[in-house]
This record gives sequence, C-alpha cells and structure tokens, in this order.
Amino acid sequence: MIRSLLRLSATVLVAGLILGFVLPWWILALVGAAGAWLLKTPPSAAWIGGFVGGALVWGGLAFWIDNSNSGILSGRIAGLAGAESRYAILLATAVFGALLASFGALTGSLARRAIA
Repeated sequence: MIRSLLRLSATVLVAGLILGFVLPWWILALVGAAGAWLLKTPPSAAWIGGFVGGALVWGGLAFWIDNSNSGILSGRIAGLAGAESRYAILLATAVFGALLASFGALTGSLARRAIA
C-alpha cells in the first residue's frame, strides 16, 4: 500500500506540475483520477496519495510564486480575507489543491473497482 501511495503522489506531483501550466485548474482532479485508475491504487491509498501530491503541487507553486513577488499579492489577499498572515492564504491554497486531487484520485480508484 505504501508503494502505491508513493507512486500516485509522485504521479500527481509531476503530471500536475506539467499539465497545470497549460490546462485549467481542475486538471488536478483528472490527473488524480487517471493516476489512481492506471496505477490500480486501492481507495485509501488513492485518497492519501492524491492529497499529498495535490498539496505539494499547489502549495509548492503558491509558495514559489509568493516568494517571487515578495508576498505582495498574498499579503493583500490575506488582508481582504481577514486572515492572520499571508501564510494562511498559502496553506488554504495547498489544502484546496490537496482536496481536489484526493477526491479525483478516490473517484478514479472507486470507478476502476466498480467497472473491473
């Protein structure tokens, strides 16, 4: 189970980074679903693997972009949202990406189980 979890996390991370630059934001859910389907990942490992991969993709990209502009945008968004700091906005971005990929991966895993 650990091996399939790590393979799915790596798949979501790499494919999410590559496809995320040229396709819409929701491609992360499709990447998770396709990865779990093709790798024949069990549902629990699919959810956790998708969560980790999605958090690394969106959290990492958000942190990288935030550091590139010295935190100006995330600081302003945090002020508008009433958040304590800009890191709360980065954490929310990572959690959103994690949930998006994890539910996509769970859907792919359960769909494969239902069909096959």
